[in-house]
Amino acid sequence: MKLASKQTSAFLAIAVLFTLIPFNAHAESAKTTVNLREFTRWDYYSYRYSGEKLNRLVLPGENFKGCKPCKWTHADGRKARSFDPIRVKAFEEIKKFGQKSSASLPTIEWNFTPSVQPDLTKAMKRLNEQAMRYWKNTINSETPYKVVVGTDKSGSSLEKYLNETTKGGEQISAFNSFFDRYRSLAKWEKARPLGGGQASIDTLVSNGNKVFLVTYHVASFTGEKTFFFTTPAHEVTHIFQSVLSNEVGYKNGMPISLWEGSAVLFGAGIAMTNVGWYSDELDHVLMRLLSGSDSKVQMRTEADAIKLLIEAENPLTGLGTSAGYNVGPLLFEWLIAKYGVEKFISLVSATGTAKSFDEALQQSIGITKEDLYRAAAPYVLKSYQRVQKVFRG
Repeated sequence: MKLASKQTSAFLAIAVLFTLIPFNAHAESAKTTVNLREFTRWDYYSYRYSGEKLNRLVLPGENFKGCKPCKWTHADGRKARSFDPIRVKAFEEIKKFGQKSSASLPTIEWNFTPSVQPDLTKAMKRLNEQAMRYWKNTINSETPYKVVVGTDKSGSSLEKYLNETTKGGEQISAFNSFFDRYRSLAKWEKARPLGGGQASIDTLVSNGNKVFLVTYHVASFTGEKTFFFTTPAHEVTHIFQSVLSNEVGYKNGMPISLWEGSAVLFGAGIAMTNVGWYSDELDHVLMRLLSGSDSKVQMRTEADAIKLLIEAENPLTGLGTSAGYNVGPLLFEWLIAKYGVEKFISLVSATGTAKSFDEALQQSIGITKEDLYRAAAPYVLKSYQRVQKVFRG
């Protein structure tokens, strides 16, 4: 994954495509409606709404044995004690802060091209609104949102929507690159989740008024069950970051782990309804780093963990970017478990005026970057090694 530029204020979440590979796991009973199986290497997750409840497809055993058809559930049978206490605490803190969510929505202009599947349109509205409510009181702005969703069959309607803002038209080439990929996917790949988005503070061409622009690219065949349900909260979190940080981006050495790592964290924390699904999503994210960089990263000691956290500051290297997205969530999961969401918010706010990430940490939380990395290293190491063990089989 990469950002548009070193100091961009627009944050980009790039599509991730997965291949379907059989896995070995305990098969669940075809009659069950509760997920009981642990995270495995090749898991991916299909979600849908049933009334007011988020449902996930119960994961089958190898080659879908014991699951014909797979059942849907809103419950996860794993208890909190099945997960690291830091992970449980961070999830609880994220949800506790969510209890302060705004009862009202900001003004939203929805722009779905005609090629977007109807069930996906409904789900995306719900997921975006959930995240907008979550951050509305913190952002404390009357600025409206402009949401644009396009597919490979959007044609001129997508360009029309994007060209209505100053920065939107700059995204057209990136959209087209993704659409080229979607058109070439094999039939079996189309059953996997895909899609991505970008968020920025923008202005309308027509009158110069400020808007929060949030754009998404999906495929014309993407429905509710094949969309990344964590993406909308991820993108709206970028709006929160941009507003509170005065769009500092990567100026003053602000790390990619802060912007992308915490967006991944809140993408899962806001959207998921139980700690099991939240944990699975974060584990799956870390699996992406291992898929591309397992042989490049040594992770045996806490010193190794600190080294990787330092690498995750850099948006200009492949490993740095990947670690920022995929290991960064662990760093800020530890921070939120220790200090709470309010302190995290104060950190983001401090980046707007601080001369460095280290200074922002000292102003907001009272610790140095070295202190943070040293304290979080045991959790990062433990989490990395746990998922690495699954990855290596």
